[in-house]
Amino acid sequence: LPWLIVVIIISALTSAALSLSVFVWLAPAFSPDIITTTLRLGAEREELDPTVANKVRQRIFRIYDKRDKLPGGFYRANTVRVQTAMFSSDGWAVAYVGDYKQGEERYWEGVDYQGRNFPVTRVVNDAVSGLAYVKFVGDGFPFFNFASFDDTLRGSIVWRFDGVWKSEKLDQVELSEGKQFEINRQLMSFRLNSLAPSGIVITEKGELAGFADDKLHLIPVWFVEEQYASILQTGKTNYTGFPWRGFMVDGTVTDKIQRASGFYISASGTKTSSSTVGIGDVIISIDGQSVRAEMLARQVLTAPDPARVTVIRQGKEIEVRVRKARID
Repeated sequence: LPWLIVVIIISALTSAALSLSVFVWLAPAFSPDIITTTLRLGAEREELDPTVANKVRQRIFRIYDKRDKLPGGFYRANTVRVQTAMFSSDGWAVAYVGDYKQGEERYWEGVDYQGRNFPVTRVVNDAVSGLAYVKFVGDGFPFFNFASFDDTLRGSIVWRFDGVWKSEKLDQVELSEGKQFEINRQLMSFRLNSLAPSGIVITEKGELAGFADDKLHLIPVWFVEEQYASILQTGKTNYTGFPWRGFMVDGTVTDKIQRASGFYISASGTKTSSSTVGIGDVIISIDGQSVRAEMLARQVLTAPDPARVTVIRQGKEIEVRVRKARID
């Protein structure tokens, strides 16, 4: 009898080992390591890091209309006028307010993540970018760092708020629709697929990447970065650009000049001369940087004054130093 029990135990163990071997051979994809890796990657795309989300929350100030204030000093959650992103410690914030009406800020009041109220003393409407700069009373505010626009061009994933933070890839779109456009305006932009207008857009690190306008196009943060010093020092924007309209073109002009991709000027406030640029010129570089459709507005608005503009004129490549004019 004892030897029979031993045989039965050995047979059972052998069967179990064989079954396990067959399972591993048939279903190797279900190993714990692979499952863990897949879930970890999915979580990175679907959920913003809680530490980053908390820092971002501290840097967003909601604006309410004081006429909507309830007894006890409260506001209903669905009465937020706009969300602003703080970019300086002394109370300057920025937002997209597509339907802003001059003077309405006298009814505005800011509320931070702790529910504290801050009066609004000034609003600077930026007609070039479409953004609005808002000054709150106070000091020592936590503020956003600015994202690199080059990273945005490389297709980085951004995050937008739609009740919760969600990640999204940016799709590049052309704004001119094949028509002539002003060189100081954006030709190319990025479109967000499912963000409410006026929404704040951040990077995975919690840096401010920009705002969505009414058409869900991204207004990149470099506009804010460019006007940062002027807003802090004077409380005004200070853009300078060129009085040119035209198209982006591609082609070869002569055997000697192989690159002719650039901005063709079809309308100009200046005439063609040795010291000015005019109709018919093709701008191929600004301040030594080749003209790129997705970067053109930034290249123009951030160029020094005077700017070195290289053009192709009558088959020849020439450089002209051009004075910039203020843009209101």
